[in-house]
Amino acid sequence: MSSHQEKINALRQTFSPKIKFGDLKKIVTNHLEIESDAFYELTEALTSGQNPSFKDDYESKWACYYLPVEDDGECICTAVSIFLSYKKICYVTFDNISRYGGAAVDKGADEVPEDYALIFDEISRFVPFVNEYGDALLQKLYPYRWRMGRVRRKFVCDTSRLMSEEAGERLVSAYEKHLEKNLSVSEISLNDYLKTAEFCYRAAFPEDISRLLQQMRVTEVSAERLHKQWADGRHGGMLFLKDPDSKKEYMDWLLSREWEGAHPFEIVYSGNVHGISLDPPNKEESQYRLSVIDPFYNDDFLKMVAALIEKEVPFRTFSLQNIVEYCRGESYMNVNRPSMRDEILSYRHSEEEEEKYFSHIEWDKIQLLEPCSPSQDEA
Repeated sequence: MSSHQEKINALRQTFSPKIKFGDLKKIVTNHLEIESDAFYELTEALTSGQNPSFKDDYESKWACYYLPVEDDGECICTAVSIFLSYKKICYVTFDNISRYGGAAVDKGADEVPEDYALIFDEISRFVPFVNEYGDALLQKLYPYRWRMGRVRRKFVCDTSRLMSEEAGERLVSAYEKHLEKNLSVSEISLNDYLKTAEFCYRAAFPEDISRLLQQMRVTEVSAERLHKQWADGRHGGMLFLKDPDSKKEYMDWLLSREWEGAHPFEIVYSGNVHGISLDPPNKEESQYRLSVIDPFYNDDFLKMVAALIEKEVPFRTFSLQNIVEYCRGESYMNVNRPSMRDEILSYRHSEEEEEKYFSHIEWDKIQLLEPCSPSQDEA
């Protein structure tokens, strides 16, 4: 073992945090708004020793400092970030603990709360060790349950549901050959559009359609009924056209843009983002355009692509190779990184998670602030 590692191990044994993690959670979970020159001076004194990790005309950000705390008898670190806005308001955040907690500090006569005074003392006491040992120290003390990274989906998902490499290659090859045919269509009717959507529905949802038939106690179901079953209901008047076989009526409606603000072409509705869309040909495009945004429907989307190829429908799609990689499990998903749209693996470093996922996760580099140079300090 190197002398460097020996010093780090010794520090872990001898450094005694003055704050327990459970107490820290109680302090910072609630948002504190305070007008305190003294509190503001604490943040200025701390940040004067490190260069901001981000700075523009509106904000300076130090992400992040590390606060040592005691957790189950061990010393660990939690990240603390400081933001200084152009309005001269300072924000202290504890994202490992609470997205909405922390403090907003403006100038004023309020006293510094004792809890926050201790937090800043502990951060300042720990800064020299972080500056000296850097990543090697934080690798030991910064828990994996708070770190971010990425992992290939195949190491997380049910492998029995993943697309094989051969199937993915066949589909991409079939689509490329389909494009070589240069199929096109200049005008369509409402029934043409619904029939094309029906190809998609029957390819992606055969079992659901079978159940729908049983519920309706019928042996056949119309394309319009399938559209109503899966599409976004805001069709912008598309389903109210008088003559569903009239190409002129449909194209006049399409080119009028009266439907803007609605979602007539979202043939599979998604509550969070757009699901699957089938845009009709128009003056600029002589093919349908099939696209997917919500990754939940990626598998269904690929079934639709295969169906439109088989039916020789003039269409184009986008990012097919990327979606195939997703369905094969070769694309990445985020680990512990907040997202409204992308898949996330919430990793808490339990024994089970460590065994299943740890060796496959590509962890982000731990964020470290750069100390100011002596010339900067003098300035």
